[in-house]
Amino acid sequence: MEEDFENMKINAEQNIFSYRSAAERAARSDRTVLLLRHSMRESLKNGTSDPPLTPEGAEYAKNCAAPLAGLGPDTGFGASPRIRGIQTAEAIRLGIGKEVENKAVRTVEEISDTAMFDYPGRLDDALRDSDVPALLRQYYSTGRCPGMKDLEPFGTGLVKFLTETDFGCRNTILISHDIVIVALMSVLKAHDFQADDWCGYLEGAALFRSQGGDWTIGYVVPDLRTKKKMTLFI
Repeated sequence: MEEDFENMKINAEQNIFSYRSAAERAARSDRTVLLLRHSMRESLKNGTSDPPLTPEGAEYAKNCAAPLAGLGPDTGFGASPRIRGIQTAEAIRLGIGKEVENKAVRTVEEISDTAMFDYPGRLDDALRDSDVPALLRQYYSTGRCPGMKDLEPFGTGLVKFLTETDFGCRNTILISHDIVIVALMSVLKAHDFQADDWCGYLEGAALFRSQGGDWTIGYVVPDLRTKKKMTLFI
């Protein structure tokens, strides 16, 4: 499937990449952007919409990072301003090791979960007052939901941001949220997410730019052999 956003070609591949195969693909590409979900976090029911990672989540992110060392030293890091995003990016950077130890993690508002809502506090309202799984099912099936930006313009805007922003490195790892990644992949028809097979922790979108300037997007997971099904909004 190929979408054309103002003459920018995006080819959606239906296969799933492991981190290792994504790094190998990156070596043949002009530029690569990985947009990954954060690692395991504390419960959203503990009184905050911005919980930190659990100790297990921090360790998982660090342990998953080794194959991403194949991206090489020209790799940068960015994260949603949420604590769990920044902590995940830092854990991955630490897990990759010395090649990237001097790279700072920049915060990127455009990939925050609040970026999908009409105003940042609207997400907190939804978490407090709404049946969030039902809200998200409505959003992804109809493209609209009260208090949220329409799915298609949000997704296409995110495509443009990811492919047109100069992140300062050949390869970039960005830590975001499941609802943002699903919006991007759904608009491009790059992966068929189901409520019982959702975007898992440290899974996400892999975008590769060819030497000719065309982009390809696919789904990426730490290791295909250990990929588990996840439930929407756990």
